[in-house]
Amino acid sequence: MATDEQENLLKTLDRASDGLMFMSESDYPFESFYWDFKEELTANKVLTLANEAPDAIVKELKLDAFLKNSVAEESWYDAKETKVARQFQRLVETLKRNLQELRVFRVGGAEADVYIVGKAEFGGYAGLVTHVVQT
Repeated sequence: MATDEQENLLKTLDRASDGLMFMSESDYPFESFYWDFKEELTANKVLTLANEAPDAIVKELKLDAFLKNSVAEESWYDAKETKVARQFQRLVETLKRNLQELRVFRVGGAEADVYIVGKAEFGGYAGLVTHVVQT
């Protein structure tokens, strides 16, 4: 059973990502998660905690690099595109404010699950997962 701290953190992440879709060749929403794991997080441990195949390809990315296109505000954007970019900017702020040592793990090949993970103040790891398709 989740603690109040865990539930509050997940609600905060859900609110920050509500309605956002990560754009790749297909668009996917974000889902929050919490892992009750207190040790050092490794790529292999991510596979276990996320119930991914133990032999899946894992690549670690930087948060800013992963969301670079999503947070960018281009001069040619219309009002809707600018609004989405600002929502992504607020999402990044929320992640950085609520989680420490943020890391991004891409699990898979052309189709992959992407885990944005950080340490929760009260212990364990939390974050958001989405899916990307890049052929």
